[in-house]
Amino acid sequence: MTTHHHLVFLMEHYAPRALATVTVAEGGYELAFEDALMVQIFALQDSTNSEGAIVILTAVLGPVPEDSVGEALVAELMAAQYFPAEPQFLYALEPETGYAVTSSLRSLEALEQEVFEEWVSDFIRHASTLRGQLQEAVVAAGASRDSDGADDGPVEGGIRI
Repeated sequence: MTTHHHLVFLMEHYAPRALATVTVAEGGYELAFEDALMVQIFALQDSTNSEGAIVILTAVLGPVPEDSVGEALVAELMAAQYFPAEPQFLYALEPETGYAVTSSLRSLEALEQEVFEEWVSDFIRHASTLRGQLQEAVVAAGASRDSDGADDGPVEGGIRI
């Protein structure tokens, strides 16, 4: 799969200012950050036709514990976009790993450089914040279980969206 020409144009202007290692991936790009956050940017649809093409940003946030803490975190993520906004943020669990994933998508058609860069920056901040909060909740849940051997339920505060 080739990378959509408009996405190539947007990334050529964005990449030099990105605070990440940018690599070309099949159909898009990967941005790797020092804190192990990886953001993938790719376009869906025919690489020669901008009409109807969608740009998708995606990031793996990390493991979700298989206990009441994990259930509470998943419930918060699933409720986070009850009222759709532009751009839309989507949340899911990878079935093989149990890791939380967030994605965001926009139409590639007429996506201007400034809007693209702001969207990518906002997504990176959002994913990084969620990743940090998820890691804190997992550590707190582990510490709580270690202290008394029982699962005390959801960590107060959880993920703030």
